[in-house]
Amino acid sequence: MNFSRRDFVKLGGIAAVASLGFSSSAFGQTADDVLIQQTAESFRRWIGTEFYMTSNDVSTVATLTDIKDFPHKTDNGESFLMEFQIPLTPTKEDIYRVWHPDLGNFDLFLTEGENRTLLATINRL
Repeated sequence: MNFSRRDFVKLGGIAAVASLGFSSSAFGQTADDVLIQQTAESFRRWIGTEFYMTSNDVSTVATLTDIKDFPHKTDNGESFLMEFQIPLTPTKEDIYRVWHPDLGNFDLFLTEGENRTLLATINRL
C-alpha cells in the first residue's frame, strides 16, 4: 500500500486535532469510558474500519482486522486480542492515542505483531 504525501498531511491534521482533545468525549463519555463500555463483541462491529493512532514517535492510520477471544473467560470479565493492519513500518511498542470517528479518543498499549500489525490485548478479570 502506498502512503502518499496527501495521506500524510491528512493524517497529521487528524492527529493534531486528536491530541488537542477536541474529541475526548463521545456522547458525554470520557475517553477512559470507551474501553470500559466496549466488549469484544461490540468491537467486532468496527472490523474493517480505520482507527487513527499517534504516539510520541509514530502517527499512522490502522484498520481493525480481527478480534480473537482468549479462552480464559471469567464470570465478570473477558480477555481478547485486537489486531490492526498498518501501512507503515517500523512501529514500536508504546501507548498510542487512538481516535475513531464513532468511538472518540482512547489510549491503547500496542505491541508490534507480524506483517505490519499492531496488537492490543484487553484483559478484564
